[in-house]
Amino acid sequence: MQQVGNTVKIEFIIPGGVTCNGMDILRSTDSVNFDVALSIAGVCGSTSDDVFYLFTDENPVLNSDNYYRVELKQIGYSSILKIHVIDQTFKASVFPNPSKAVAHIYFSPDYGRTADLSLFSLEGKMLMQIQEAPNSFYMSVEFLENGMYYLQLLTNEQKKLMVILIKQ
Repeated sequence: MQQVGNTVKIEFIIPGGVTCNGMDILRSTDSVNFDVALSIAGVCGSTSDDVFYLFTDENPVLNSDNYYRVELKQIGYSSILKIHVIDQTFKASVFPNPSKAVAHIYFSPDYGRTADLSLFSLEGKMLMQIQEAPNSFYMSVEFLENGMYYLQLLTNEQKKLMVILIKQ
């Protein structure tokens, strides 16, 4: 399973000797409550050969964890797989927002591979600075009090991006 642009590609194999009467690809954002992302009617699998399936979810929930599983009708469910999907059209994102302990910071590689990051209070006081942070990394925010903060990313192309980081 992998993110490609703003889609998620899921590959799986039904081993030879296993057949089912239809299948559903299920998606969830909490790993508990699943909705059907794709329903395939008819016989699936093969009595003799492995059968490869490729599914592209064109509408995953962006900037969120997405959980997937396959329901083979009359047989049961596959294990649950998780992927965090980042909106590739955004220039920068913080997940989760609000953050409690750790925030995942992401900015588009179109703006370079690293950035200088500065975290400011609403009053403009610099609270943290990281030089040459990679375009996807995790930042501890446990030391911050509840409130809003400004996150500034300055890339090697001198583009400034302002992202509001809220902590609860």
